[in-house]
Amino acid sequence: MSFKRRAYVGIGSNVARASSLACGLRSLGQQFGELELSTVYESAPVDGVGEAYWNLVVAFDTVLNYSQLRAQLKTIEDLCGRTRGADAAGAVALDLDVLMLRAPPPDGDQFDLPLAALERASYVLAPLAELLPGWRHPACDATLAELWQAAAPGALSLHVVAPNELPPLAQPLRGDPVACS
Repeated sequence: MSFKRRAYVGIGSNVARASSLACGLRSLGQQFGELELSTVYESAPVDGVGEAYWNLVVAFDTVLNYSQLRAQLKTIEDLCGRTRGADAAGAVALDLDVLMLRAPPPDGDQFDLPLAALERASYVLAPLAELLPGWRHPACDATLAELWQAAAPGALSLHVVAPNELPPLAQPLRGDPVACS
């Protein structure tokens, strides 16, 4: 028996950002249907390599389990022009990361949010806290909203991307994923 889970996926791009995000969101919409989007933020690359990133978090319902969802996201990255390995050199057309997969018992929540890393990753924490402010991190029993409020003063600087700079992001389509590069 399959049941719906709520997926929270971090999305980032520092190459052709508007078109790369549009490709990823269009493909996610085709695959999973209605998408819930956070604000889009711009941040410097954490390692200082490459151009500034646009980041957001998207939520959607899925029947896929954690490993199936990760595999599907890698396929979408590839369709949208992701280059891997030494050839990438700091250029990331599209990065899709499963942050959390919420499910009812007995499965419960599955997440890849190490507390120390999350507190340093404002580009993940801020948009995730928008969509899931009341979720409590089990390592500290603080909500995401509380973690963001505490981390914000010393976090990597974020800038909200103006809506007029963005492609029509929230227009999910139905059908098979398509190559977007």
